[in-house]
Amino acid sequence: MISEEPAYSRLAARLLAGYIDKEVRGQGIASFSQSVALGHAEGLIGDEAASFVKDNAHKLDFALDTEADGRFEYFGLRTVYDRYLLRHPTTRLVLETSADLARTARRAHPAFGETRAAGGQLQPDLWDVTPTQSSRWTALRDRVALSGPRNSLLVAIAPTATIASIAGCYECIEPQVSNLFKRETLSGEFLQVNAALVAELKAYGLWTPETRDALKPAEGSVQELTALPAESRELFRTAWELPQKTLIDLVAARAPYIDHSQSLNLFMAEPSIGKLSSMYLYAWKSRLKTTYYLRSRPATRISQATVTASRSVPLAETVATGTMACSVDSPESCEGCQ
Repeated sequence: MISEEPAYSRLAARLLAGYIDKEVRGQGIASFSQSVALGHAEGLIGDEAASFVKDNAHKLDFALDTEADGRFEYFGLRTVYDRYLLRHPTTRLVLETSADLARTARRAHPAFGETRAAGGQLQPDLWDVTPTQSSRWTALRDRVALSGPRNSLLVAIAPTATIASIAGCYECIEPQVSNLFKRETLSGEFLQVNAALVAELKAYGLWTPETRDALKPAEGSVQELTALPAESRELFRTAWELPQKTLIDLVAARAPYIDHSQSLNLFMAEPSIGKLSSMYLYAWKSRLKTTYYLRSRPATRISQATVTASRSVPLAETVATGTMACSVDSPESCEGCQ
């Protein structure tokens, strides 16, 4: 690709949350699972991607010329955090499909000869990992080296926070930030509670007004609900209560099978220079290409206006008004200046 060409790609995803716990759509998720298992990746996203390009051609003329050379097409799933759904090897599947497309079209993408794939090295090989089903990967390397892939890039995880909010998914690869959310509409403010948590509380006879009121000042955390078994409290930990090292480890394990970096949000209630340095150095040593947002606690405070329990000052008003900014007149107050 020449430097004057704009970065452009098509992204397509299936919102699996739309199929969950809806009996009428049960066949939909089963059909999707079967399509992935049988290797029908192109049929899953090809028509949708083609429609997108056609409908937006007048806006993307120059970018489409670039895309035609590189044939970027990202294949992935958007699901919900609290469900175990599909574990089919998407990366191998789309590479096999792309190799089939190249063989059918009798040409790979134009830059194939300059890539490591031409020498038989696929994405996992660049990370020195050994995938499962090694014999199938060996055969795939030979296929790709012979005919090339039709696409230069294939697998990505997009953040798409807006779509996640609309469709009821969690953002990118992010664990649940809270078990309790406030949504504001023209009709007013509404509290939205994690449906799985509600079911769990009902099972133990704990879904009561007292429990709901306790969740609000706790900002959706269930760690202080001692009547709830410890196993359940551990299951419903929020992103603030999970070890960030574990999130980094999961991203590092996923990275060899993804063409781009991942939108990894990290959570630290009270960030400091020391904590941040340690966390990001660990991410760097784990060979992460990038991270995404750093979330600090005050940015996700839940409004306490509806709490009926007596409080002298609402929790939302007890947040510190601010920390001392770095100043040449008071360098001792800044960790970075010490």
